[in-house]
Amino acid sequence: MVSSGGSLVRRLAAPALLVVCASLVLTPMPAHAQPRAGSGADELNARAGHAATFGRQGRTGQLSFVGTRPGRPAQRPADIRSTDAPAVAAHRWMTRYGGLFGVADPTRNLHVLRQSKAGPSTIVAFQQTVQGLPVVGGQLVVTVDGANNLVSVNGEALPVVSVPTEKRLSAATAARLAVQRLARSHPGARLVATTPVLSVLDQRLLGGVAVGGPATVWATTVSTTDSTVRHQVYLDAARGGVLLDLDLNPRAKDRLVCSAGSLPSDDPSCPGPAVTQVGSETSPPDGTDVDATDAYRFSGAVYDFYSTLLGRDGIDGQGGALRSTVHFCPAPDSCPNFDNAFWTGREMVYGNGYASALDVVAHELAHGITEQTSNLFSYYQSGAINESISDVMGELVQQIQGPALNAPGKTDVYDPAKAWFVGEQLPGASFTRDMADPTRNSPADPDRMTSPSYSAYLPWQDAFDNGGVHANGGVNNKAAYLMAVGGSFNGQTLVGMSGADQVEKNVKVANIYYQVGLLLTPASDYADLFRVLPQACNDVRAKGDLPLPVAGTTTRVSEADCAEVTKAVTATEMDRQPTSAAAAVPAAALPVCTNGGTLSSLRFDNFDGTTSPLGARFARGQAGADASGRESFGQWWWSKEAIADYGPDAFVAPYASSGTGTLYGDNADPTTFDPFNDFYNRQDAAVRTSPVVARPGMFLSFKHAWEFEYFPYNGAVYSPDGGRLEYTVDTGAHWYDAGAASPVSKTALLVGGGYNGTISNTDGVVAGQVDANPLKGQRGFIRSSHGWTSSRVDLSALSGKTVQLRWRIGADEAGGSLGWHLDDVALYSCNPTTVTLTAPTAVLSGGSARLTARLVRAGTSSAVAAAPVQLWQRKHGTAAWTAVGMPRATNAAGNVVWEQKPAVNQDYQAKYAGAGGLAPSYAVKTVLVKATVSRGATPAALSSGRAFTVSGSVSPAHAGKQVLLQRYSSGAWHTVAKTALNGASRYSV
Repeated sequence: MVSSGGSLVRRLAAPALLVVCASLVLTPMPAHAQPRAGSGADELNARAGHAATFGRQGRTGQLSFVGTRPGRPAQRPADIRSTDAPAVAAHRWMTRYGGLFGVADPTRNLHVLRQSKAGPSTIVAFQQTVQGLPVVGGQLVVTVDGANNLVSVNGEALPVVSVPTEKRLSAATAARLAVQRLARSHPGARLVATTPVLSVLDQRLLGGVAVGGPATVWATTVSTTDSTVRHQVYLDAARGGVLLDLDLNPRAKDRLVCSAGSLPSDDPSCPGPAVTQVGSETSPPDGTDVDATDAYRFSGAVYDFYSTLLGRDGIDGQGGALRSTVHFCPAPDSCPNFDNAFWTGREMVYGNGYASALDVVAHELAHGITEQTSNLFSYYQSGAINESISDVMGELVQQIQGPALNAPGKTDVYDPAKAWFVGEQLPGASFTRDMADPTRNSPADPDRMTSPSYSAYLPWQDAFDNGGVHANGGVNNKAAYLMAVGGSFNGQTLVGMSGADQVEKNVKVANIYYQVGLLLTPASDYADLFRVLPQACNDVRAKGDLPLPVAGTTTRVSEADCAEVTKAVTATEMDRQPTSAAAAVPAAALPVCTNGGTLSSLRFDNFDGTTSPLGARFARGQAGADASGRESFGQWWWSKEAIADYGPDAFVAPYASSGTGTLYGDNADPTTFDPFNDFYNRQDAAVRTSPVVARPGMFLSFKHAWEFEYFPYNGAVYSPDGGRLEYTVDTGAHWYDAGAASPVSKTALLVGGGYNGTISNTDGVVAGQVDANPLKGQRGFIRSSHGWTSSRVDLSALSGKTVQLRWRIGADEAGGSLGWHLDDVALYSCNPTTVTLTAPTAVLSGGSARLTARLVRAGTSSAVAAAPVQLWQRKHGTAAWTAVGMPRATNAAGNVVWEQKPAVNQDYQAKYAGAGGLAPSYAVKTVLVKATVSRGATPAALSSGRAFTVSGSVSPAHAGKQVLLQRYSSGAWHTVAKTALNGASRYSV
């Protein structure tokens, strides 16, 4: 997407529960590396002459990529014949090796989705199913050569054999809720939904927010009749919440300009009742309408580019018409100038002047081709790749086709001085995106994965951008520029593609990226692209001659060209994960103790047992009816309890930070089961701990992952649902926010992993609306955690009080999301004091050891004086400790000293038992006792080759101890023999 005014507009995609994720991380295996033994990959590697390249999903360990070298495909086994249809052969390859990619039963769970020719090879795409349901993003793309040998496999699969199939939501209700969802962010729009399709969604597979496991969803497309709004919506079939909402209309710009006297339309269909046909292939526009003329000639230039250079017959690959509608202005309020251009899934639609940029026309039509091939999700990294491929192809079309379209003596279609700028010909634009240096965009876009500009949000409004699809394409834009032009970047020096001129170089890049589009799958991420781009280059290299724009001339991709591709993906770090704070990745785990002390006691709950933690250590509760008699909705569950109650159809899929169990609070949509809020009008549900007496240095830490409803509306982003941590010291008579000071604590108890925003108060956002959320307007956990993270509570301020804590979810009367997962809850003490104990490393038998203990406040050098410290001892290697005398008080410097004469190797422990509100602390040291060995006489000198005797004795108390005989030479001592001595012993060398 591009915009005028020199800045990139990142379209807000009405995200539902914007979950991250951690995206799937490939750990590539270089050529000749051995796969894991016994996994089947070693056999596959052997078939490829031990020269295959492998990539794995970091989360599952499953293969996600296998590539072979040109001329060295994996040789087919006996059950695959060269005469088999390519789709049959590809399926047999996956029947044999699909388990490596996470497909449990490839015979039943992989179905041919599409196939296409690529020179001598055939590319076959498979859709994964689980329990008969299609997996969203679960696709594998298999390339076989003309003899049905395996060239490559790429894609993501969900490694599960079953999913929750409870379906409390009907298809009709799903369609209604999806329309209702979009109506909140598009008020007044006439929205319709396609027939929902029951599917399996796991957002981690898409590289999005990793909150929750696989879910059974209804998938539907919601759009307006004019297609200006077109969203793919996924609704939880069990609970009704919108789990994912993707904007399917990649746009050039997202701005509305209103004017009186317009002629609005609600249907851009060409031809259609609301538009007039002004040109066709046999009757071009007459030239009086500049926009119509530009749309006609530019779409023709795009067609010629794909047909002549890449062998593709139109967007659909079958010669389908290229439809364009100009001067479009959607009803009722954006006329006369609709400053936008977009692909509807069927045709191109332009506002006034927006057909004037060839690269923008090619960009949008490239989205159509992507939709027909890899169908990359407009979500996180796959969406960034989607946008970038449109940028790349759009710019290559402009550079290759544009000069011939320039008016004589002008640069009105392509200006060589602005090569690698996207959208520079748009009305009023200097340029919109700089592919040569994305950091020069305003705001800066990333040019590599670890760039600080990598962001999942619109920087100027903190609005979710489908995971950063309009900024993070800069990574691949930079790579494409380096491939075509070369340059030094991030430790790599490139010369770019070989060629007589830039056009020949660009043709090579275009062929490589077109092949990439055939190999990628909807869920592909940058780690996939890191491997697929070099593989695509090798595939194009295997094709041989490639046509150039001048009839009768050709070029070829060389091994050196493919080396440049590898340098480009290395320079842009596509195999690494983003590190920017704005990249929407989970916050790092917190340290256990922050007071400088060490963990001294622990009560740990990971919810993995066979007995429910509810009732024993935790209890759940729900608010009752409000003044109108309506109850609150939603519940907290022990995940294993939900599975036990509902069987394998349970809506709580296994999803844990560790082990297999969690506590889970849903963020359900009350309107799913009560459309008019007659009985339910809010959610107010909590789970609380059993009572505990707080002490200094006492902490509560927990892992959690959340995804609460939020949505854009009228230029703002609302978070109507959220969670909060609260505590009570009077058995629930009063509850206080752990994230803020209270009359009881005087300070906030939540000291790490705190709240990430404010739960919206939506009173009056829609006329007459009264927000029923009991937590509205208060700080809390909102939107998404982007996966598992952790928080920590310091209970020291409540010392001596009996405390209970609770995790509380507050939600309004409509909408929902994935909810709140809780795991690994630990109640523990971090010593507020520390003892250090110094002692000699070793003393001679009979000698004395001076031991000094020092007691200080943890994390400081402040001494604790007049505190009783006890010295204990035990024989090293034994278990029993014995007190040495009585405790001694520390002096003003916090020190206390003992003089000891250890008889054997001894462990000493200096222990502060705890007093005055301070917890116990201790330190241990070991003192080694060295035996005294008396040495006998040795010869002063003797002739070479003669033997001599060394004798020594050791005290009877140390009988059985080892004694070393050492020889000095070359400036060092060397052990030459060792034996056990009993009183006295002799040995010769």
